[in-house]
Amino acid sequence: MHNMLTEKHPELHTIIKYEYFVNYYKENYGYRFGHPQVYVCSTCDDLNMKIKSTTLNDNAKHTAAAELIDHKMRIQVTEMCRYKYDVAGIVFDFMQNLPLPAIPVQEMFYLCKLWHYVFCVHNIGDQKAMFYTYHEGGPDDVCTMLNHYMETHMSPGVKELHLFCDSC
Repeated sequence: MHNMLTEKHPELHTIIKYEYFVNYYKENYGYRFGHPQVYVCSTCDDLNMKIKSTTLNDNAKHTAAAELIDHKMRIQVTEMCRYKYDVAGIVFDFMQNLPLPAIPVQEMFYLCKLWHYVFCVHNIGDQKAMFYTYHEGGPDDVCTMLNHYMETHMSPGVKELHLFCDSC
């Protein structure tokens, strides 16, 4: 801005020095001079603040650091899944499982004879989700649903697959 001013008004070049120009604008207009800030993810910013916090204990800081690493890895995989044809990523988890019949009494809740399960597989690349619903079955239900999803909804050209879940 100082260069633009002195180019437009060459007579001011000797009168208004750069240091004066910067101080004047800092004091009167609050403009910041320096490198522009890059976009910062709010989750990254929040976790970085927790890591640098003086009020949190070391265990909480280590947890925040692990969450930050996981978050950055998910972002990296998401970007790869969106722009590379041979890389895919899916997130899967059970949603609210429902007892049948629905019984509001707490003591009877665990005596239900049948459960209705809702399992969701979300494709990171195309942002589409697939829901599987079923009643109680065998222990290999998750593997069967993931196999079905990969065979029917994923491109055959995928060479690298990233899977994310909580404790499913």
